[in-house]
Amino acid sequence: MEVVEDKEVKNDVLCIKLHSLGNEFYGTAVSQSPRMDLGAMYNKMLMDVQLYAEDGANLMIKKNG
Repeated sequence: MEVVEDKEVKNDVLCIKLHSLGNEFYGTAVSQSPRMDLGAMYNKMLMDVQLYAEDGANLMIKKNG
């Protein structure tokens, strides 16, 4: 069972890292865009991504808990 648990933990960590990387790209795009409307769009999209990530984290907790 340890191998399966190790794979699950690695998958969970990978998901968290990918989420953080995605947020970093959105932050870079917002900071370098001179257009205010694009910044607002990125911020709305970032909020949607955060909610999606929260749902994923809750599923991981439910599955492992």
